[in-house]
Amino acid sequence: MGGQLSQDSFNDPSDNQQDIIIQQGEINEPDIIVEQFTLNHKKEQIKVPKTNSQIKVGKQTTSQINQSKISLIKDLKQEVQQPVKQEVQQLKESLIGSQIRKTEQQNQQNNLSNNQSRIFLKSNPKKISDTNFQIQNHFPEWMNKMIEQYGNYQCPEKINYENSTEVILQYEDGSYYKGQVQGYDRHGYGVYLQESELFEGYFEKNIRNGWGRELQQDILKQGIWKGDIITSNLEIRKQDEYYKGDCQQGLPHGKGKLENKDYVYEGYFQKGLKNGRGYLKYKEKNDIYDGQFKDDKMDGRGKYYFSNKVVYEGNFKEGQITGKGEMRYPNNKFYRGDFLNGKMHGQGILHNSSDDQHDGSFKDGKKDGYGKSTLKGMIITGKWENDILIEEDPDQQ
Repeated sequence: MGGQLSQDSFNDPSDNQQDIIIQQGEINEPDIIVEQFTLNHKKEQIKVPKTNSQIKVGKQTTSQINQSKISLIKDLKQEVQQPVKQEVQQLKESLIGSQIRKTEQQNQQNNLSNNQSRIFLKSNPKKISDTNFQIQNHFPEWMNKMIEQYGNYQCPEKINYENSTEVILQYEDGSYYKGQVQGYDRHGYGVYLQESELFEGYFEKNIRNGWGRELQQDILKQGIWKGDIITSNLEIRKQDEYYKGDCQQGLPHGKGKLENKDYVYEGYFQKGLKNGRGYLKYKEKNDIYDGQFKDDKMDGRGKYYFSNKVVYEGNFKEGQITGKGEMRYPNNKFYRGDFLNGKMHGQGILHNSSDDQHDGSFKDGKKDGYGKSTLKGMIITGKWENDILIEEDPDQQ
């Protein structure tokens, strides 16, 4: 966690879904409009006496009128059907979305129920009436050592659960519960001992809910629980690692502090990994990084303080000094330009304490390619390879 940089790389450079289908039937509503249109339409009237030719013309005119009616009726049908089709389509999309949401909710509920059944719901508990029963006498050795190391659990908040009684329960699998219950449900404050873990804290209907601490071999977790998951005030201790801060789904998420045998980190996390702005200090070599992280590595803009007083400010990529930046040394020497994996690589300016400098190309930490050097007032332009001038520009001679 957190890319490590070698101090040796920064010595002075001058020293070398399921679908829902809705069947759409024929829409008969427009027939009402057709009837209304026929009743309201004003028919053509011919007042002069009809001759045979006029009768023929009249028949033709009547036919044309009928054709016009039919055409207009079709147009009206289409106008009526279009919004109806749109409403049907919207209804179909709404039903599909509703079904998707319902399925997702059901899956989440099933997962929670399965988890609860697997861990917490023990069948056929029996009450222990022995007043001298001590649950701690059944702790395994590793559990006693952890309690000795971290102390007894001190619950930050006391909650009074009404209608709860104090009992001792033993389950078929050999686990024990001592604390408050409603009926045979763990409900209120109690201590729950299983073969591989110990939980002390609050329950609601057999589910961890509220402040509590869980001990597993070499791992301590405590905070505020909801549905078997710590949702806030997370604190984790395991071997040489310690975390305290915000969380999501039981993982560091948000602002927190992480300490292990190698370093101390204070800053932001996302899904258990360092992400965002953070401050990291290495314990052994005393190097410090202040800047951006991504997926647990230094990535983005940042500032790195080496224990030998060298300071780098600029870009990082996947835990390495890569991109544009500036490296400054305690004797006023500096390099400003491109870096790759912690070395001068690309275009840049290397300046030393005597105002000598090289402006040009670098490769793997050395002058390589065309550039211009100023040495004790003398300017040299040419081509370098592996820090050696191999070709001088004749115009500068």
